[in-house]
Amino acid sequence: MKAIFLDTSGIIAVLSAKDKNHNAALRFWNGLLEQSLTMYMTDYVFDEAYTALRNWFDHKLAVSFGDLVLKSKAVNLIHIDEDLFNAAWVIAQKHSDKSYSFTDCTSFALMERLGLDSAFTFDRHFAQYGFTAKP
Repeated sequence: MKAIFLDTSGIIAVLSAKDKNHNAALRFWNGLLEQSLTMYMTDYVFDEAYTALRNWFDHKLAVSFGDLVLKSKAVNLIHIDEDLFNAAWVIAQKHSDKSYSFTDCTSFALMERLGLDSAFTFDRHFAQYGFTAKP
């Protein structure tokens, strides 16, 4: 694994000791930091994670998360452009049998574009779509 996509559920699990996946997420995250990996996140995931942290915990944690990502040399923050948006919309339209959020669809579109197969996530939708969900 040379690159990995960072999803909201993985981020929340690392940052919240109250999350049921916290211990597994922390172990996996610490392992990621020891590797020479490229990490990707979309601005939609950034928005979703910031909002969840702000609403469920507090402003300080949400801003700390945002500052960490924005200053990080390890995380590539990708902005959803028109092509990715349209690819995500095609995915959303195609899967009437799944409950994918549009943020999920943008993540899938980016992962396909970059040839990524793994995501740091506890969201079952990534595995449903055909990606490897880590940890």
